[in-house]
Parts: sequence; structure tokens; C-alpha cells
Amino acid sequence: MNKAFLEDEMKPESIQSVLQLNQAALKIIYNAWQKSSHWAEHYQEGIALLRSALEMEPENMTTLTNLGTALCDTHKFQEAEVLLKKAIALGSQDYNTWFSLAVTLLNYRSEHIFSKVGGKEAGPHTITAYFDANAQ
Repeated sequence: MNKAFLEDEMKPESIQSVLQLNQAALKIIYNAWQKSSHWAEHYQEGIALLRSALEMEPENMTTLTNLGTALCDTHKFQEAEVLLKKAIALGSQDYNTWFSLAVTLLNYRSEHIFSKVGGKEAGPHTITAYFDANAQ
């Protein structure tokens, strides 16, 4: 992704709408996956744009979904849960809203339990649960 292009696109005078803020944020976030050395920096830039969009339209389901998902990806599970549940309460039927909420809850709720797993040994007559996040 061309950084100059992103900088031009993110200038306040060029961003007119919530949709444009969402689009600019998603480009930055997608770029984070291409340049992992700047992953956190890109995510924070994208999150800042999404927060601006949410200020403009606090009940925009697209923004709630995108910001909730980005917060989940950055391990801010509690805030992500609130935003994603708000999008659903407003009527979102978007797959990404629901899937991101599931991922958020899985991570947020299990974080405490998994922290207690460390240092434990498996019993000689037990098996480990198989988990595949893509299984249906």
C-alpha cells in the first residue's frame, strides 16, 4: 500500500463521511497484515479513524462492527464486546458482526481460564480437546 496515498486520503478535508472513514481505516488495517513490522502502529491508526467515525454516527452498525473487530484483534475484548453487542442490538445481521462477537467472547471469557492452564500436566489417561476455529 502506498503510504503517500493513505496520507492524502486521510487528510481531514478529504474525509467527508463515515463510510470514507471506514474505508480508510480498513485499508490501513489490511496494510497491517502486509507489513507485520508495523502491525500495532497501523491498527492504532485504523482504530483512531474508526473512533472518529463513531463520534460522527454513534449507531452506525458498520462502524460498530469494524471498530469492535479491530479492538478484538488488539486484545481489547471488553470494549469490543460492548460495541459488537450494540451493533447486534441495533439489528445487524452482518456475518462479521456476529463472528467477531463470537471470537471476542471466546478470547475474553477464556483468557482467564487459559491463564490457569500453565504449569499443569495432562493426566496419563485423558485427552486434549480438539479445537478448530473454522469448523462448523
